[in-house]
Amino acid sequence: MKRLKMPLAVLFALLCVSGVSFSAENASEKEKTEAVKQEAAKINLAVSDFEGRNVEAADAASVSDLMRTGFVNTGKFIVVNRGNMQQILQEQSLQASGITSEEYAAKIGKLLNVQKVVVGTVSKLGQNYYINASMVDVETSKIDTSKKIKAESLENLAEKTETLAEILAGIRKGELPEEDAKAAADKKTAEKQKAKIDLDLGGQVGIYYPSDSNLAQYHNVNLLYGFQGRLWVYRIGLQYESETYANTYNGKVGTLNSLSQELTLTPQWTSLLIRGKYVPYGFIGYGVGSMGVKTVTKMSGSGNITSDKSVSGYQVLVGAGGKHANIMLKYSSFDKLANVDYGGISVTLGFYF
Repeated sequence: MKRLKMPLAVLFALLCVSGVSFSAENASEKEKTEAVKQEAAKINLAVSDFEGRNVEAADAASVSDLMRTGFVNTGKFIVVNRGNMQQILQEQSLQASGITSEEYAAKIGKLLNVQKVVVGTVSKLGQNYYINASMVDVETSKIDTSKKIKAESLENLAEKTETLAEILAGIRKGELPEEDAKAAADKKTAEKQKAKIDLDLGGQVGIYYPSDSNLAQYHNVNLLYGFQGRLWVYRIGLQYESETYANTYNGKVGTLNSLSQELTLTPQWTSLLIRGKYVPYGFIGYGVGSMGVKTVTKMSGSGNITSDKSVSGYQVLVGAGGKHANIMLKYSSFDKLANVDYGGISVTLGFYF
């Protein structure tokens, strides 16, 4: 029995080793198959020598080499070697640099047997470098995508160029850093800017105090309320207000204790406004209008005397507003009625939808 145990143990060990070997070989075959699939999925691509504008030809050629390296590093492309590309094009008496036409790029792409051709320019303005690159589809002779990048110096041009290659390859989400900043700024500006044409309708409440001493001596600060509507076209606005000054006056008339008077004021305004660019925005305005003056004089034991009159006037205003509210400080003046100017100072809070 002891003699049988040893062969069985050896046989078991051999089976285990064979199994491991088979598994390793199977995994290796899968990896090879996957690698072949990935290689077959790669896109054949050529990068032309970029055209230099106010840039040395050697620097422009270096940018092109950096772009080739960037595309290779993405793992999505098979990039034609610069030397092979130049040799093939020289045989056809064609140039490989300064290509800006999609049709010419497509023609070169067919000779090189590639699917995509990247063309572009390198420019220098002041201390900044700008790279404009476009990926041309050889079959359609159309630009698939086009991007630009800015480098503040020659030293960081390499990093920016490889980033540009990743963007053109579609493996980097979003835009280039400087484009991200610009997009964020544009979005912020769009959020701040009001619509070109904007209609605001709502109400307002506030307080009013008369400026004429003939009225102020019998008058306390009073509430006002009313309707407010605005139509904005760009930064110019047309505003309409209909107000009521509540409990404007209710007291004795002069020294006559037998007489008391109630005064109700109902001004209506049409004003022209100019506002700032952003939300919240400041604005100034000037308006014209009229005020209804209703006086009810009460005499002890003799009934009431009612008088309804109207006077014209103007107002100047300054304020600040947002999407759903505004605050205004207004000064108004009217033609005198019975030697009284019913204008004054008011502060209003408007709210609209």
